[in-house]
Amino acid sequence: MSDVPAGPATLPQLTPAHITCSRGMAGWLQANQVSLAFTSYQTGRLYLVGVDDAGGLAIHEVGTGRAMGVWADAQRLVLATAFQVWRFENILAPDQTMNGADRYYVPRVGHTTGEIDIHDISVLGDGRIVFVNTAYSCLSLLSPVHAFRALWKPPFISKLAAEDRCHLNGLAVKDGEVAWVTATSRSDVISGWRARRAEGGIVIDVASGAIVTEKLSMPHSPRWYDNRLWVLNSGSGHLGTVDLSSGDLSGLPARAGVPQQPCCRGPVAVARRFVLGPRPRRRDEKTRRRWLVRSSNRQPRLRRHRAMDPHRGRGHGALRRRGAARRAPADGGLVQRPRDQRSPHLRDVRRENRARTQ
Repeated sequence: MSDVPAGPATLPQLTPAHITCSRGMAGWLQANQVSLAFTSYQTGRLYLVGVDDAGGLAIHEVGTGRAMGVWADAQRLVLATAFQVWRFENILAPDQTMNGADRYYVPRVGHTTGEIDIHDISVLGDGRIVFVNTAYSCLSLLSPVHAFRALWKPPFISKLAAEDRCHLNGLAVKDGEVAWVTATSRSDVISGWRARRAEGGIVIDVASGAIVTEKLSMPHSPRWYDNRLWVLNSGSGHLGTVDLSSGDLSGLPARAGVPQQPCCRGPVAVARRFVLGPRPRRRDEKTRRRWLVRSSNRQPRLRRHRAMDPHRGRGHGALRRRGAARRAPADGGLVQRPRDQRSPHLRDVRRENRARTQ
């Protein structure tokens, strides 16, 4: 046995085939003088999106491993990962650039919290980092001694335990203090929120502990902007505002996927989303996507790569696998079932193939 320790696991690098954007994306960023920072826990990456010197889109990715909540301003970026909170600082002066970039964020402080499933993170008016401790169903601060210091918990949570009782997941800061939080349901049992993902989502007033609304479905990422409370109703795909008196949600029309991590610039809101379940395969089932940036955590589809590879010789076979079910050929050829009818280990197909080849 070798005494050389194994190196750290590396994340596969995305190629241009994995990332697409709307045609006017770069122009919109340039006109508004903004850039975007967002995370994808499926790919374990932090993405920075801006405009290069030629006016094209510049996308930079950093592999962090289960990247979750992120907060940023012009000089600082705070990122929550699987078991740590990182603080990045911009090291460039206003008149400096590095490789065409006018911001260069360098990790300066990493705080180990353990696996507490941080979903959202922000910075308070006094500079303290506050985050949603989803595993323990509370808001927390960093602690120099312990994994975290509990700041607040919902009134219906009877004790702090790593049981993800209500799936607390988002926070909204107003005037330098946390004002509202979101949770999937009002539950005080282990993973009790899973039975009420379709309904029962709540917004809680932190100061009073009152439930503002209980009419949502998997709400995430509340934000206070333009004197209104914006919430992503992820279960239905809506982005809208919550009436603080009635609890009603007035939202934009639903879109395919689960939106998260919103930010606002003038009259425009930008949200990251991910798609649940298999993507539609038939041409007439394709969903029109109206989001500025879409980053896919999936590898290129088998049919695309196989069809383009002249050396594999089975590219068209990969295309046929996506089609409808076929009868067994008269000459005793092998059977291929459509993907949505296959068992996880293809046992039925293999059994039929063995019977036809014997």
